Amino acid sequence: MHESTRLTHRLHVLRFDRLLPRARAARPGAAAPVHITEQLRLEEALFRADDRNWCIVNTGGGGGGGGGDGGDGRYLAAPPQIVLGISGKPAKLTDLSRVRRERVPLFRRFTGGGTVVVDGGTTFVSLVCNKAALPAGAAAGPRELMRWSAELYAGALARCGVPVSEHFDESLPVGGGGHHKGGGGG
Repeated sequence: MHESTRLTHRLHVLRFDRLLPRARAARPGAAAPVHITEQLRLEEALFRADDRNWCIVNTGGGGGGGGGDGGDGRYLAAPPQIVLGISGKPAKLTDLSRVRRERVPLFRRFTGGGTVVVDGGTTFVSLVCNKAALPAGAAAGPRELMRWSAELYAGALARCGVPVSEHFDESLPVGGGGHHKGGGGG
C-alpha cells in the first residue's frame, strides 16, 4: 500500500461541521459550534484512551460571542482566541498587555505545537494518530512530523484549488520530544 494512503485507510473521521447542521435541523437552535476547549478535551481523551486513528474537523470553534456557521452557511463573528502548545509561554508568544486589555482568551493544548489565533472563521483539522500509522520517518521528531503534515495539508488544499506556498519553515526545532502515540497506540 502506498505510504500516503496508509493512514487514511485506518482513519476515523469526526466532522463537527457536518454533524451540527443535522442537529440544528432536528432541534433548531439546539446545536452550537463545538468550542475549541471542548475539541481540545476530546483530542486529549482520544489520545489517552483510544488506540484508533482520528481526524477531527471543527469549523468555527469560537466561543461565547458566537462563532461558527449560523445555519445559513455564513460565519458569525467570534472574538479572537489564542491557543498555545503545552510549553508555550504567553509572555513570550503574545502581547500580554494587549491580550489582557482586549480580554482575549488564552487556551493551552495538551501537546506541543505553535501558538495560533482562532476565531469563528477558523477550520480546525486535528489528527490523533498512532505512530505506526504514519509514513516511515514522519514521527522521528517535530521537524519531520511538521514537514509530513505540511505536505499532507498542501496536497489536500491544492486539490481544492487553494494555492499553497512551497516554503517550509526551517526554524522548527530539530529532534526532541514530540507528542505522539507509541507503536501500538494508546
